[in-house]
Amino acid sequence: MVVRSLVGDDWALWRNLRLEALLADPEAFGSTHAREVQFDEATWRQRLTNYQDRPIRFFADEVNGQAAGMAGIGFFASETVPMLVSMWVRPSARRLGCGRRLVDATIGWAGEQNATEVMLWVIRENLDAIHLYRSCGFAAVASDPPTELLEMRFLLP
Repeated sequence: MVVRSLVGDDWALWRNLRLEALLADPEAFGSTHAREVQFDEATWRQRLTNYQDRPIRFFADEVNGQAAGMAGIGFFASETVPMLVSMWVRPSARRLGCGRRLVDATIGWAGEQNATEVMLWVIRENLDAIHLYRSCGFAAVASDPPTELLEMRFLLP
């Protein structure tokens, strides 16, 4: 089990994971398989390495030599805090520590960027994901009024 940072040449691996995730758990993402399957190689490469000219990093966790999950983190135009995004682990690899390793990798990257916290959004009904994030040190942020998404934050030491 190894987490590695993805680079532009990993675009096909990331595309395959992302498209699989969009089919398996479409409600967890802010996009659709039908939209992203149309992206060309240049788009996948660009989205893997930066977002609107702001730093972003994606990681893949490999189990037995095969990509089992992914997570990204970056600074997005509307945020001053890096956001954990696109977190997904194949159902066959869940409960093997992939999620924790991916969260740890994103937090490590945020620390390298001198961030003081990391944020994420998760669907309130996704209790397994919320449990994972809490066990990694994230805390829920109250929203008024409550929405279908829960904001969570992690304070770096």
